[in-house]
Amino acid sequence: MTALLEVQDLVVEYGRGRKAFRALHGVSIDVAPGECMGLVGESGSGKSTLGKAILGL
Repeated sequence: MTALLEVQDLVVEYGRGRKAFRALHGVSIDVAPGECMGLVGESGSGKSTLGKAILGL
């Protein structure tokens, strides 16, 4: 079955050079048709960053 959403080894960094902060490192997600996925975590764990990266914002 083909994945509806497929993310492989996602990395998100803020800033540049020595001041860069890696917010997400190596995140992979596969969601198949008919599946439901929830994302749960502590404040500041990268949930919104992941969602924005997937949407291209």
